[in-house]
Parts: sequence; C-alpha cells; structure tokens
Amino acid sequence: MLVVEPARKEDVEAVSRLAARTLSEQYDPRWLAAHMGEGSPFWVARDVRTNQLVGFALADREGVEGHLLAIGVDKANRSRGIGSALVKTVRTDLAKAGAYRLRLEVRADDPAAQAFYARHGFAPEGLEEAVYRDGGDAVMMARPL
Repeated sequence: MLVVEPARKEDVEAVSRLAARTLSEQYDPRWLAAHMGEGSPFWVARDVRTNQLVGFALADREGVEGHLLAIGVDKANRSRGIGSALVKTVRTDLAKAGAYRLRLEVRADDPAAQAFYARHGFAPEGLEEAVYRDGGDAVMMARPL
C-alpha cells in the first residue's frame, strides 16, 4: 500500500539519496533538501508496509501558476502508479491553494518522460535551449488545473 503525504524534516536524507539515484546529474540533492525547509509544496510517497520512501515531488506556486520542479520514483518501484499518484497530488493540492495551471520542464531527449506527462494532460508549449548543465534542451509543458 502507498501513501502520499507532505514531506517531513526527517525525510531530508532519504529524499537526497533517492534524488541522487533517480534524477539525472542535473539536480543537486542539496537543492531539493533546501526547498524542504523553505515551505515549498513537497510530497513524498511511502510504502506503508516498509515505511520506505519510494518517491517524491517538489513544486512551487507563483500566483495562479504552479510549477512542478522535480519528481523522482525509486527505479525498483516504477510502473506501480507512484509517479501518477504524485502528479495527481501536486495537481490537487496546488488547485486547492488557488493555482489554475501547472507547468514543468522535461528533457527534450527523454521521450518516455514526455509521454508520461502527456498521459497526465500536459501539452508541449515550446523548447528552451541549453537548460541543463550538460547543455541539454527542455520541452516546456503545461496543463490547466
């Protein structure tokens, strides 16, 4: 069984380890940990049986627009609906907080991630060049809430 809940201070280390394993080298796990202390919308997915953190999502809200900054799911637990549960939680919580739209960036060279977001109602809105440290481009995607 899975539960998605707000991240707690004691989740910082587990989130940092999971981010290091699941996200590309473009993310610094310390950046994620810093957001946990800033009050940004941050959720974790836990396996209830083991109390193991298996996923996380970090967002931000600027006025009526939400921004999905990062999402990660443990590779051994993928294809179990964890990413979908996290995206749904982000959408629901940001809408309750007054956001009308959710946007994100996804690597242009990651068609699987783009397809995942498309299944969740995100549509491409453009390309931003050289967004990532390695010079990779990002597809800008968004959806109404």
